[in-house]
Amino acid sequence: MDEITEIGENIFIMPDIDISNSIDSHFKGLYVKLNNDIVSEEFNDELFMVIKQQGKINIVKACSDRGITNVCTTAIDNFKLPVGLILGGFHLKDCTSEKYVQITHYFRILQPESIRVCHCSGIEKYAEIQRDCERHLFYNYTGNEVII
Repeated sequence: MDEITEIGENIFIMPDIDISNSIDSHFKGLYVKLNNDIVSEEFNDELFMVIKQQGKINIVKACSDRGITNVCTTAIDNFKLPVGLILGGFHLKDCTSEKYVQITHYFRILQPESIRVCHCSGIEKYAEIQRDCERHLFYNYTGNEVII
């Protein structure tokens, strides 16, 4: 998939995530075989979903290997709308303090209406984000129904 694809009314699959914040990425120690060479996996094929609703965008993501700040920035750059919901895994478990501070600072500036963190964020970091971001925050889990 090479371009933004509307798969339903106001529901979009986003194929390209620009890396504007390299600290917020999760490539360390991950490799792929490419033309008989072992190279760093940079998840160039990573996708996410945007749902436009009531003049806002809602961002839905699985693991954010290319970085949740990069995902959000890409969505905002494409749609030019404020963010309602961010739902996804942020790869914060065992992250550096620098990465954590950058992500929480980004969320405080962005001020989404709500944030739903998933598995690779880590339950400990979920508690810290709730304290540090002062946003409407939930820990998401398999089988949970999210109403947007």
